[in-house]
Amino acid sequence: MILSVEDPVPTVVGVLALGRSPQDFLPGAYIQFLRIEGTDLADPIRDEARCTGDVKKQLERLIRKLDAHNRTSVDITSGPREIRPYLQAPDALRQIAYNAVMHRTYEATNAPVRVTWYDDRVEILSPERKHEPGGPRSRARLAYGRWWTDRPNDHRQNHR
Repeated sequence: MILSVEDPVPTVVGVLALGRSPQDFLPGAYIQFLRIEGTDLADPIRDEARCTGDVKKQLERLIRKLDAHNRTSVDITSGPREIRPYLQAPDALRQIAYNAVMHRTYEATNAPVRVTWYDDRVEILSPERKHEPGGPRSRARLAYGRWWTDRPNDHRQNHR
């Protein structure tokens, strides 16, 4: 993944996919995970991680963190079979995390993808190209089985 044979400079995709340490060339190419004990960023931090390496390693470490914090409860009274609901839908968490990493920009910012798990929601902020005065990031939030984005005119906004 280089520009050409005559110009063997690695592309951003090449560094991210094949590089041993993309952060040496792209300082913001990592994922920051925080588990907050409460509902505000100023509340105590229960767990944190800096997911580095190539994109595959970053996502694998993040998914392990998300799975570790996604607790289940056991309901044995509402029917003949036990039910084990998750705090957050695992497939939705994975999809939002993958989208945040794959659709972010690396050219305009050194900010990482930020995943913050609060007691009542999970927020994932992903740097993106600046389209409007709102700032160079996109936010997805999953709370109580619903998700939101802060992208203007997003037809999926506030749907289950």
